[in-house]
Amino acid sequence: MSVQSSDSSPELLQLIDQELDSGRYATPGEVLLDAMKLLHERHAYDAEIQKGMDQFARGEFVEYDREG
Repeated sequence: MSVQSSDSSPELLQLIDQELDSGRYATPGEVLLDAMKLLHERHAYDAEIQKGMDQFARGEFVEYDREG
């Protein structure tokens, strides 16, 4: 499925235009590709955080004491 500008909210189009106006991107596709890469990274981080929280809940951790 491809995204058409008619499918996009005015807010999304404004954000894309802001990025294009900044000169960091040449095309809307570049903006969306970078945004999707960042979203993918965020999901991966969220999964790792959840994994750590699950381990903690199961008692799978080592206590640390700076004093020794």
